[in-house]
Amino acid sequence: MEFAVMELGTNLIKYASGGELWFLLINEKLSLASVDFGVGADDIDTIVQRGYSSSTQESLGLGLYSLVSHDSYMLEIASFSKQNSSSITGSVFVLYEKNLEQSSFCSMSLPLYDAMYNGDFLVQKGKYVFFGDVAGHGKKAFLSASEIIKHFFESSIGEGQFDAYFQKLHTFIIENSLRSVVGALVECNKDFWRIYGVGNISLAIKQKNDCTLNAFAQGIVGETFNHVSSFELFKEQNMMLILMTDGIDAKKAIEVVQRFGNLSKESLAIAITHFAGVHDDKTVALFI
Repeated sequence: MEFAVMELGTNLIKYASGGELWFLLINEKLSLASVDFGVGADDIDTIVQRGYSSSTQESLGLGLYSLVSHDSYMLEIASFSKQNSSSITGSVFVLYEKNLEQSSFCSMSLPLYDAMYNGDFLVQKGKYVFFGDVAGHGKKAFLSASEIIKHFFESSIGEGQFDAYFQKLHTFIIENSLRSVVGALVECNKDFWRIYGVGNISLAIKQKNDCTLNAFAQGIVGETFNHVSSFELFKEQNMMLILMTDGIDAKKAIEVVQRFGNLSKESLAIAITHFAGVHDDKTVALFI
C-alpha cells in the first residue's frame, strides 16, 4: 500500500498535472483510489506492461506492472483519453485486497471529507434499501436525513404498501418541519428487484449489451408529491442496477458504465462519481 501511494501519487504529478488520492474503507478493508482529469490513456493493457513508460527516458516500468501483478492486491483502471472519448478525459486507479468480501450492493458519495453534512444517504433494513437525497446542503440537510433514516427503520414496510410508506413519510416530514427528500426504495430479492421512487433520482439498468436510463415520477416528498413510480426487474447475468442523485450526470455515467462495466461494482462506483459528478453532493449506488 505504501508503494502504491508513492507510485500513483508520482503518476498524478508527472502525467496528470495533479489529482487526488482517496483512502477508502470497503467492507472494512483499506483501499486506495487515484483520480484525475489528466490526458488519460488510450490503451490500458499497454500501460500496465513491464517496462512501459510514457516518457522518452529509459524506464524499468515496474510501477503499475508491480501493482497489477501483485498476489494479494487487485488494481482496476478506468481511463478516458481524447482519442477514446469526446466528453471525458482522465483516469481512475483503484487498489484493493483480492479477498475482499462481495456484497449485493455498494455506494459511493462525495464529498468524502465533511461527509457528516451530506444530505445523501443509503440505508438497509432486511431486504429493503432506501436511497435518498435531502434538499439543500449543510447541517440542516444532514439533520433532516438523520430523522428520515430513523423514520425508515421505525416504519413497517409491507408487500405492496410502498405508496402508503411514501405518504406516511410525506406527512412525517411536514409535521416535523424537515427538509424535503427525493428517493428510491429497492426491494432486493434473490431473483428480482422491485424499485419504488419519486423525484430527481436517476435509474440506470445495465444489461449484457446495453444500458438504459429510466425516470421516476416527478415530485418531492414533503412538498409536491403525486405518486410513486415502480419498476420490477428479473435479474440476469451481468445485470446491474444503478441509482444516482442529481449530483451525477446520468448520460456521462452511462458512458462510464458502457466502457468499464467489467470493473467491480466498487471501482465502477468510484469511476462514475469521479467522471460524472457535477454538483457539491454526488452519490451513486450499484446493485448486482
